[in-house]
Amino acid sequence: MQERNLDFKEALELVENDLANYPPTLQPKHIAKYLGVSLSLAYKLFHSGELPAVNLPNSKFLVVPKSVFTHWYAVRLSNNHLESPMRQDV
Repeated sequence: MQERNLDFKEALELVENDLANYPPTLQPKHIAKYLGVSLSLAYKLFHSGELPAVNLPNSKFLVVPKSVFTHWYAVRLSNNHLESPMRQDV
């Protein structure tokens, strides 16, 4: 069975629909839950600069606007940055 590649618009719509019930500003705990990764890995995404994040003034909170995260993740989905569990070339 061959996988269908998503274009950016489809990927963006998919991620936006998935995150509809999330708050407009996402914290590492939200990213960890959505991606199904550990909280420490979510923090690494924020601290590494891989995921654009904002430090809130006078706070230790790191956040990312939901729109920025959806765009960031949709780009990766549409460009096949995520490895498929079913590779055709193996």
